[in-house]
Amino acid sequence: MPYIGAGPWVSLIAVVYLGAALAAALRSGRVVLGALRVRDLTRGEGVLFSVALGLTLEGLGMFGLGVLGWLTRPAVGSLFIGLFLLPNLLRGVSFKENDPAPPRERHSAAAWEIGLAALIAAVFVLDLIKTLEPCSGVDALAYHLYLPKEFLRLGSMQFLPLTRESLWPLQTEMLFMAGLLFQGTALAQLFHFIFYPLTAAAVYLCTRRFIGPKTAVWAACFFIFTPMVFAQAPYPYVDLSLAFFVFTAVYALLIAGTPPGGAGAYALSGVLCGAALGTKFLGLGCIGVLFPIVVWKARGDLKKIALFLLPAVLVGGGWYLRSWILAGNPVFPLFPSLFGGNGTEIAMDEGVGMGKGLGAYLLFPWNTTMYPNAFGGQTVGAAFLVFIPALVVFWRKPRTESFCLAFFAWGFMTFLFTQSQHMRFFIAVAPFLAIGAAAGLERARSGGRLARWTASALAICLIGLHFGVFVHRTRDAWGVVAGRVSAEQWLREHERSFKGFDYLKNNVPPAAAVLNAAEVRYFYTPDEWNITH
Repeated sequence: MPYIGAGPWVSLIAVVYLGAALAAALRSGRVVLGALRVRDLTRGEGVLFSVALGLTLEGLGMFGLGVLGWLTRPAVGSLFIGLFLLPNLLRGVSFKENDPAPPRERHSAAAWEIGLAALIAAVFVLDLIKTLEPCSGVDALAYHLYLPKEFLRLGSMQFLPLTRESLWPLQTEMLFMAGLLFQGTALAQLFHFIFYPLTAAAVYLCTRRFIGPKTAVWAACFFIFTPMVFAQAPYPYVDLSLAFFVFTAVYALLIAGTPPGGAGAYALSGVLCGAALGTKFLGLGCIGVLFPIVVWKARGDLKKIALFLLPAVLVGGGWYLRSWILAGNPVFPLFPSLFGGNGTEIAMDEGVGMGKGLGAYLLFPWNTTMYPNAFGGQTVGAAFLVFIPALVVFWRKPRTESFCLAFFAWGFMTFLFTQSQHMRFFIAVAPFLAIGAAAGLERARSGGRLARWTASALAICLIGLHFGVFVHRTRDAWGVVAGRVSAEQWLREHERSFKGFDYLKNNVPPAAAVLNAAEVRYFYTPDEWNITH
């Protein structure tokens, strides 16, 4: 079957391709960032926002090629080469360089920070190994990878009438599509994994700028060691990419709110909010919660508000316009009563959660921590529940930026609570919760010797416990990534849909018509088969 492969050579090729795509993103994103004229960015922030903008450009470029019917290697390769060469192609165009931030106080790493950095590196290596195993999982094979595979087979992005997801926002899936085209599932999965370290870097840089270096280390650490984040990163889902674009949109807006940031930071926030809109319907909640903060920060300045809204609509609106044109509903198949009956009523939250009443809302942090199986099985971990309350116990008046982070986290979490309580959707809030937990830990550590030692011991125990869980989760990946087990053999043992389609491929003539009435994981369907799902 196509796109299947694993082993050292496959892994190396996939990592090289990913490096090339990130280089193209960095170079093209720098051009856009320069055009936006955002001031007061550190070197790290410049790299972070450039990569974010470049990945957005790559997703939009793939979207454009798909609509035009140019999903071929030459066309897609030309897109990525063109983005890489964009600074050279625009050499004659004058963009104002981003004004660098004034030098900040150097922070010498303590021994405990060096130890944490080594542990974090080990976590990323473990999850990278997990990422390079063959693809498995329900939604990943049902549509996150299946749709890009179908679009490549057809040569264009089309509405597949029996697949409602084919009209959903698919910006991250555009990167998966490039991965499938040039290598296979390993590269496609790497395009989701890379948002894990990118989001951790964003958490660190934001916290360092607005709170302090020590809190920044703990914030990045709490995010990285969140079990559901580690568990989700290796699979070609879009929850981490959504988290990345949501968080960087808020981060850019905080920079816009500081006097040196300039009006361009509003446009940067809008572009990244548009990328969130293009990633998932839940991105609509991002712009809904962020907009009041924009209005407040802009002090009613219509120019600044427009600088945020217009890029958001231009970057993310194409997906909704496509759905409206093809199906008469911009959020097909949701809310058919609002769009002439086009679509179907879907209970997205059926069988998940512990209710939506006031009591369930107030107990939501406790319930999700203690009863993960009721919320889709993803584990949050205890760090947020343990350390965020310390912000109240050791109360201090929050800074404006801290208040904005807390307001957005509360508003977006409330929106997610009312939509669907699958915990993987709440990965988009994890960066904000990590900052809150880190701030709570630092407050507790400043509360006296007993509080300092107790808080530090709890944090170390939780990190150690989660690291042990992470090692356990990767136990099945080492053999296939090292090449000791073939990809096909691994899939027969670990992925139910592959076993079924592989059996049909070897025992039923391709000309036969096959009705699939139960299996939703379509990705491993042989292309030459006439299978009705």
